[in-house]
Amino acid sequence: MDNNEALKFLDNFLVNNVELEELSARLSTFNIFNVLRIENKEIRHSNALAWLIDPQESHGLGQIFLRRFLSTILLDNENVDISLTPAQVELMTLLDIGVRREWKNIDLLITSHANKWVILIENKIKSYATKKQLEKYIEIVKSEFPEYTRIPVLLTLEIDEASDIAEEIGTFTMSLCCGKNVPFGRLNRSGRIILA
Repeated sequence: MDNNEALKFLDNFLVNNVELEELSARLSTFNIFNVLRIENKEIRHSNALAWLIDPQESHGLGQIFLRRFLSTILLDNENVDISLTPAQVELMTLLDIGVRREWKNIDLLITSHANKWVILIENKIKSYATKKQLEKYIEIVKSEFPEYTRIPVLLTLEIDEASDIAEEIGTFTMSLCCGKNVPFGRLNRSGRIILA
């Protein structure tokens, strides 16, 4: 078999292969949170997200997850006024990232002192965010990091109910799911985070 025949065989195998499509569909419904029966445990989700965001952790992704996470937030929330662009995120060094859990009751706080920004993440799985709670967290971060660009993020299962509050106070929103079973680890462009 020469190279052209091999490429044609490979093309035919990859395109319109029912078995491959079925396998892909089955694999894409895998959700580690469901397997571990922690899909409704906000603290476990926050722990996993903190691990993925920290470039120094053992996942081997380095800065990639944080870059995609932050770039996606910025792209999908263009209505929020902030002096940071996805292009800047893609070009900056993220070696000084600090990730704190439950700092002053904020689910996740991510800082970059070199880049002078701070991300505060409020994660809501089975409860709803209130305007008062989000405003309080933003004020805490404002007083602790007055010279930093602040990026408040509300992660929620119910994007519609949370978006009005978040928009009113200038908070980025992302939905944690777009269906019953969410694959663990992808970011998409429709305003939703899919942890894969």
